[in-house]
Amino acid sequence: MEQYFQAARAGGALFLLLQLVIILDFVLTTNEACRARTRVGPTFRHRSLCTPAVVKDDAFSRTKLVVGAVVCNGGAIVGIVCMYLFLWHSQRGLAFITVTLILYVMFTAFSLLPGVNAGIFTSGAVGAYCVYLCSTAILSDPEHTGSTPRWLQAVGFAIAMGAIVYSTMSLGSESGSFEVAPSSEQLEEAGEDGEPLSVHPLSYSFFHFVFALGTMYAAMLFTSWSNADAFSQWAVDKGTPSMWVKIGCEWACAALYLWIIFAPMVCTGRDFDVAYA
Repeated sequence: MEQYFQAARAGGALFLLLQLVIILDFVLTTNEACRARTRVGPTFRHRSLCTPAVVKDDAFSRTKLVVGAVVCNGGAIVGIVCMYLFLWHSQRGLAFITVTLILYVMFTAFSLLPGVNAGIFTSGAVGAYCVYLCSTAILSDPEHTGSTPRWLQAVGFAIAMGAIVYSTMSLGSESGSFEVAPSSEQLEEAGEDGEPLSVHPLSYSFFHFVFALGTMYAAMLFTSWSNADAFSQWAVDKGTPSMWVKIGCEWACAALYLWIIFAPMVCTGRDFDVAYA
């Protein structure tokens, strides 16, 4: 049992890293898709998108981008203020909240640099996600003296389970990421029209591997990343290990986002532009 727990802990941590990649990819892809339809000129160069040569002004895409930026940045700011007002019960909690505030300011400032030009939607979305991770980490802290309503625990757990479902489906069914080279026999086979049969691009082994990682992460949520023999009622995802996992996830998300926006400037010899479709 101890060996399985350690394996599940490692698998859950790996799933968290993959989940961060999926969430950041969704935010950046959404931002680029909207910006590509609202302006002509240089935009932030994400790995899967680039600025097309001809762009038609799309008022709906522009509205979605503005509304998304307002909601995400407003949510991040309100969340930080609420954490200072309601979740500051220890020096460790104060440190976590202050670091999150500094990260959000860094996201906003760096995303608006002329050489980056990533926009405030991406910084706001990543900042709001970091605020969510920080707040749940503080609520998981055993030193947190404030009471946590059960409905809030239920909402947080529902968000976590929704992220698991979205991440596993996205990772497991993204055919473009799991293309395999066709064998010579497959290339020689032809259909009734004489054309070569198409090769299925999905790797089934990786598909089930991702779902196995998702179940390991779910098991860690129920056991609070600890192999203690007894758990108190309504103590799901609460404890020092769970707190540090969430804070580590927040800091890893921040580091990955900063690397993504600065990678084109650092790796100048690499082409990050791929044709937009």
